[in-house]
Amino acid sequence: MPLFFNLIEERIIKVFFLKTPGSMFLISHIKISPLKVFISFAGGVIVFLLLTSAAENNNDSVLLSKAEKICRESIVLDAHIDWPEWLTRYSENISGKAATGDFDYYRAYKGGLNAAFSVAYISARLNEKKGRLMLDSMVNIVHSYIKTYPDKFAAAFSPADVRHNFRKNLISLPLCVENGSLIGNDLSYISYLKEKGIVYITLNHNKSNNLGDANLDKNRIRNGLSPFGKEVIKRMNKE
Repeated sequence: MPLFFNLIEERIIKVFFLKTPGSMFLISHIKISPLKVFISFAGGVIVFLLLTSAAENNNDSVLLSKAEKICRESIVLDAHIDWPEWLTRYSENISGKAATGDFDYYRAYKGGLNAAFSVAYISARLNEKKGRLMLDSMVNIVHSYIKTYPDKFAAAFSPADVRHNFRKNLISLPLCVENGSLIGNDLSYISYLKEKGIVYITLNHNKSNNLGDANLDKNRIRNGLSPFGKEVIKRMNKE
């Protein structure tokens, strides 16, 4: 399950910052190498402050027009949205404009979002069995939207899928898992996740598990990955 959404393979990143829900400013077109991502983004913040000041003086509408044009022509993605877990607790429909939550088709389309990594959040409080049941529920929610609204959403398992959906004016919904505790000690479950369309897994959340230690958990007995966690990563990269 390699990290296939490394769109840095394009070697050019268009960096944006949201000033308000109604305006977006283009920072720059940066020719970049993967190792320089964080440095470039840090530099972008400085440029952003300067551009914001200038825009507030005279140029707001011009910059907004440029940003909207670039958003229409470029793939914009959000690498982590917990909307599936939200819909397990609230009766909402994200195919239009939802009354609550942080994601729906109306706002995504209006804001120029083309791919929303749809995260199945697994609470560290859940045991392996309950975590897997929760995962299945959220996967079914995402699949149901793709099936029910094929004119708005589409599945995505690779960068090529996202590009294809972008050309068809569809929002890609790649599936992800937050907290690998549901894997337990079963490497074969990773194949099940791949079959369900999962494209990435975060190994833990705010609690250490049998895959490795969590930064927020004082119980960091291995100071990193466990031996089994290393095997999980190897298996993910083979899928």
